[in-house]
Amino acid sequence: MDKMYKKQRTINKILDEAQQQINDIEDNTKVCKEKLSESCQKAINEIKKFESEMGEKIEKYKDLKKGALVDQMKEVTRIGEWYNKKVEEMNNLINEPESQPSEKLTKLELLLNEIETSDNDKHWHNESSVTSEVQLKNMTRIPTTIAQTMARNVFILETGVVNLHVSPQGQGCQIIVNDNFPKVWKRYRTIVVEMKKIGETGWKQIREINDETQSMLFVGDVEQHCSYLIRARACVCDGLSLSDYCQPQQFSISRPSKGDH
Repeated sequence: MDKMYKKQRTINKILDEAQQQINDIEDNTKVCKEKLSESCQKAINEIKKFESEMGEKIEKYKDLKKGALVDQMKEVTRIGEWYNKKVEEMNNLINEPESQPSEKLTKLELLLNEIETSDNDKHWHNESSVTSEVQLKNMTRIPTTIAQTMARNVFILETGVVNLHVSPQGQGCQIIVNDNFPKVWKRYRTIVVEMKKIGETGWKQIREINDETQSMLFVGDVEQHCSYLIRARACVCDGLSLSDYCQPQQFSISRPSKGDH
């Protein structure tokens, strides 16, 4: 009976601990969602700040464009008034009854020479004015970019640890994976193994390891005499949560020469 009572106490303890873990999960989920909301609100505030600052830049840009056009209008108006004055002077000279023809001709020649030698034409902007367009580059891509960045960098962190050991063996390479996931949680996790050649960017998924703890990478999967990095992490509940990557391991595989046995 003592043994039965002892087993009952053990069972009750396991049940109590499991129930406590369930309670902790509920509490931690609430805290996690609160942190999510807080972080998203901060992001929203930063976006609103960007919107305000960019709005001010747009207004300043508009004012500068308007200023350039106003200056152009003032200059053209000044030139137009100058030409109108000269035309009026010519008309008055031509219609002046008391002047001798030779005197009129001399005055007209002087007036025409003044007009022809004037530097007003240097200030005459006959080309197109500044464009009236006000637009933003890449603005339509911002929402998608933000969403992609968040999806790529923010995920539920799995606290389990994955350890990876790579051991070249002949024409192959043995991958040994260890992790500290409890048995009850192991059936929900998959170890994802990724690899890349040293000097290149971008990792490529090469293996998914479930219940087994080791896998074999053969020389056909890689280029001989090249060095590679290999890393792994846990993908749990069909990708709902991810662990951190383990420390990348370096390896290379060489085919044995014909003389080797």
